Amino acid sequence: MKKIIRILIPVLIIAIGFTAGILIYRKTGIKDMVEKNRAAENEKDVIATIGKRTFTTEEAKVYLTSVKNQTELIYGDEVWNYRISAADKSYKEMMKDNMLEKIKYIKVVCEHASEYDVTLSQEDMADVSAYVSDFFAGITESTAREYELTNELLTKIYSENILANKVYSKITLNHDTSANETNCRQADFICMSFNKYVTDEDNNPVYLEGDALKALKEKAEAAYNAAKHGNFQSVAAAYCPEEKTELTCGKEDLPAEFADTVMNMKEGDTSALLESRDAYYIFKCVKYKNEEATKMAVQKKINSEREDYFRDIYEDWYSKTDISIDTEKWDSVVY
Repeated sequence: MKKIIRILIPVLIIAIGFTAGILIYRKTGIKDMVEKNRAAENEKDVIATIGKRTFTTEEAKVYLTSVKNQTELIYGDEVWNYRISAADKSYKEMMKDNMLEKIKYIKVVCEHASEYDVTLSQEDMADVSAYVSDFFAGITESTAREYELTNELLTKIYSENILANKVYSKITLNHDTSANETNCRQADFICMSFNKYVTDEDNNPVYLEGDALKALKEKAEAAYNAAKHGNFQSVAAAYCPEEKTELTCGKEDLPAEFADTVMNMKEGDTSALLESRDAYYIFKCVKYKNEEATKMAVQKKINSEREDYFRDIYEDWYSKTDISIDTEKWDSVVY
């Protein structure tokens, strides 16, 4: 049975990272090298067939080098040796696995474009041509040879990314969602929190017990009593000096045990001492509705529900698509 994982919608994922790293020189005329050092796509180049589409070693190099350069710009090259304990893999191995899933996503979605009358318009193809021209204008001839970059290859990659995005947009654009400013309302609070746990060297929670837990509760109660009779902000600064006490959040961000209670507070109200499995809390409502944050939360929920809707469709497509991957070839791609 094919493995389905949560996939974010990738759009033109090569557009920035590849040129942002090693490709920093400008030279014209490189795209005229098409086919000079590369024969037509043949069986030895194909890593995978996904429906009627293929995925080649040249594509793999472009995608992987792109994400490699983007990642190193942010985190540095030391990140590749970091091991993800839950997956028992290095970060580099995990990223490569994720990239393969994203590439399969693009190919599978493109396979269904005709079912929704989605094609690339003349404007889209003009955009593709501009992307490719700009790309080649920003690299050296030696780089183009090293990564076997051709006009045909980059046109294929950009075209498929744009087509996949258009399919996603057409299917999800008019999908009804439950998002509105009532159920997505965001409010501003000052919040004191007292965690019932500490973290070990692997960042796992170790919960307090006995006298340690009793002392924590007494500290939280003292903070609550002080807040009732004094300036809440000053009390929060005194009892939680190392924590950010200003908070903008919605119902979904709060522990279920008291989410409704906190979101129904009026401006100026101070909550009781509240308790969840992980902590004690004290809230003061500063603003009942943060308009800007609420609008952002509505759009975030719309996007999330559209992704969930499309994910169900995609998973059905994926399960019915013939996918054949040469794992030896894929594993051999170095970046």
